[in-house]
Amino acid sequence: MRHNIFLTAAAITSVFFINFCASVFHCGCQALCSCDTVARVSPFWESTIAPALRAGQRPVIAAHGNSIRALIKYLENTPDDEIVNLNIPTARPLVYEFDAQLKPVGRRYLGDAAEIEAAMAAVAAQGRARPA
Repeated sequence: MRHNIFLTAAAITSVFFINFCASVFHCGCQALCSCDTVARVSPFWESTIAPALRAGQRPVIAAHGNSIRALIKYLENTPDDEIVNLNIPTARPLVYEFDAQLKPVGRRYLGDAAEIEAAMAAVAAQGRARPA
């Protein structure tokens, strides 16, 4: 049996997003940079997301790109030097597939591949210095 989860970087604030921030960060959505994101995402995965998957639910998680990146790091055991280069495009659903033990067996973005690449490039460009 395979399980699916849908992740998307949220451009808007929703009730689930607020609950996710409160559960994961304990310090509020405004303090994302000061929190150890991966350490806070893993308990949320274990206490909330994994049980939902085991119960046959297909959760949709809308969260800040840093939270999604942290979840990917946790799920795939991605090294630090690789995860910093992972650009999560805003509002582009990312579908994860899991085996019966909830180990990732695949992931893919929904939508046009060229649009997704452009959105990823736009996220990457946000961190670059702008010419004066």
